[in-house]
Amino acid sequence: GGDGGGSTKAARYARVAATIDPWKIVTQPVFFYLKKRCTGLGLPASVCSGEFYNPQVALALGTVGLALLVTWLLKGGGGGAGGNKSGGHVYVAEKRAFVVDRSYVAEASGKGRESVRLVSYNILGDGPNLALSEKHGYCPRELRLWGDEGAAGGKGRCSRLVEEVAGYRPDLLCVQELSIRMMADLAPRLASKAIGLQQVVHVGNASTTNPAHEHTKNFPRGPIHKDFIGTAVFVNPDKVELVASKGLLMHEVLDRLEKTGAKPFSGNLRKRLKSLTDGMVLALVKPKGGDKLVLVVCCHLFWNPNWPHAKVAQSYLATVEARHFLEQRGLDPDAVGVVIAGDFNSMRHVQPSFFPAEQKALYAQKGGGLAAGYTMSGVYELYSKGRLVAEHPEHPDSFGRSIESVEAEARGDKAEKKRAKAGDLSTNGLELRDAHAKLYPGVPAPRITTKTDDFHGNIDYVWTTPQLRVTKLLALPRGTDVPEGGAFPPIPSADWPSDHLATGVEFVV
Repeated sequence: GGDGGGSTKAARYARVAATIDPWKIVTQPVFFYLKKRCTGLGLPASVCSGEFYNPQVALALGTVGLALLVTWLLKGGGGGAGGNKSGGHVYVAEKRAFVVDRSYVAEASGKGRESVRLVSYNILGDGPNLALSEKHGYCPRELRLWGDEGAAGGKGRCSRLVEEVAGYRPDLLCVQELSIRMMADLAPRLASKAIGLQQVVHVGNASTTNPAHEHTKNFPRGPIHKDFIGTAVFVNPDKVELVASKGLLMHEVLDRLEKTGAKPFSGNLRKRLKSLTDGMVLALVKPKGGDKLVLVVCCHLFWNPNWPHAKVAQSYLATVEARHFLEQRGLDPDAVGVVIAGDFNSMRHVQPSFFPAEQKALYAQKGGGLAAGYTMSGVYELYSKGRLVAEHPEHPDSFGRSIESVEAEARGDKAEKKRAKAGDLSTNGLELRDAHAKLYPGVPAPRITTKTDDFHGNIDYVWTTPQLRVTKLLALPRGTDVPEGGAFPPIPSADWPSDHLATGVEFVV
């Protein structure tokens, strides 16, 4: 039938369509929602009752409401638990979460036991030689400032790091590259009620806040300075009880061994180890509600890629000290779960490009390739296999050897025979596992735990023994599992306050 005006059906549809305002369709539902919530928003009662409702009011309030809703969504939906913002960016803690470790097939056996969460983080030392150096010039200076003054968005790296750590909710926190001055800023914030982390001990690079030491103590590089970076451990006393702790420098372990008559390292390597001030912290803890102990070892190895054998030596010394620490307290090292976490400054794979020229020539002559047939780095093979044979190219006995020295040894040269040798190295009975080795199925991830404009790689690890059942891992950001590293930007940046990414595990004892 018609509509009395002789209009065609198409004309009628056109008139109806002309009366529809898409903007009102979108905004009026928002108005009704605001009207429903208006009492809580403090709007007049007449508005709440709908007394003033008309299309114009609906359009105005709906538009405002829609704008607020869009703004809220763009800012991350209010943040939720642990939702921290920095300079308008969705903050790191919202991008990362602890995920179930797929390689932990016996997950059910952990039920009913209290889990413990550990995070390890190289936070990038402050100062002109570290965060503020030209090395990190690719990142705007205002994003590299430690304090809030002059920092982007009014939040310096210290504030951003505290927010990030709070999002992870760790029970144990291992920190590297932390100076006395930085500790003075960081410790009170981490001790706040919202985070609840208490400092255990801080040592390394000739700086220590361990009450057992004096700040004026001299080490090979001279007197302690407030800006020397070190290593520290923090605990949440509501989740774990601190039983004992110790902080020392790596070379102090070597000193103790030599006093017993042992001479594991010699020559230039020994001199170098004695001059280095890389430190380690040991904390023996007991999860609340349980009776089993856990030894946490936080360490930071020598940075120089031209000295991989020094890193091997330091890794070995860390296991020596871990066992000694437990035995000193009458504990069976085979019965205590151990975590060794930190910045090992060592890739998973061997790096022949850093071998001395004479060593490259030796391996070329042998025909075994520049790595002499080995694929894992010395540090990674020592920890993952529990043993490092003396023939490994990054072992102290083999690193830097020349064709001449090998030939001299074959001739029975007396001087070569007298050359001190460490022999095969072990982890001193500790059966260690790289917790993140199977983070991504089929990928030896993470590929990246640090990235600058001239280097990227995985050099931060969390190693655990079988007494600890790892149930969750701190997932790494998207792009860190790509070998080339191009999918992940250089850090620090607006989203990431350090040039390293935090690593973390959750375990039951």
